[in-house]
Amino acid sequence: MSKYKKVKNNLFAIKLAKKANKSLLLVGKNQDKNYYSELTAAIDDNPIIINSDISEAQPILHTAKLGLHTSISETGPLVLIEYLAQKLPFLAYKTGEVANILAPYFPQYFMDNFNEQEWSDRIETLLKTQPDTNKMEEIFERYFGKEQYYTKLNTIYQCVITS
Repeated sequence: MSKYKKVKNNLFAIKLAKKANKSLLLVGKNQDKNYYSELTAAIDDNPIIINSDISEAQPILHTAKLGLHTSISETGPLVLIEYLAQKLPFLAYKTGEVANILAPYFPQYFMDNFNEQEWSDRIETLLKTQPDTNKMEEIFERYFGKEQYYTKLNTIYQCVITS
């Protein structure tokens, strides 16, 4: 799930899909008409679908084999939490707080460059590797699960009450 704008680097994802000869489903909302036109023009005859009508990605994530997050800059990419919640392996550019939390546990899921060949090679490796879904579930619960949510919410309420 992403916004279609240059900083999200959706065009890089399309180039990767072409290079790796893989299908790709981009899910999001159009925020830049010119960039969206550039994306649709880049598709050609490849099995790439851009869908702007889906507002909730969770129900379709189970159909994916791998998640991608190619954004150049983000403070806390929530899509990584969504991938983890679905136990979906992913490949992401290492940006933001969520990436900083997850990278020590799943270094194979993060890149620190935008070299197409390196990303393509990593995609192939990840698709051939069985993900450690138990570890994914454990890390999700540790950092983003119901207990963590309740604790954070309770802390916020306590601060509001005492101020």
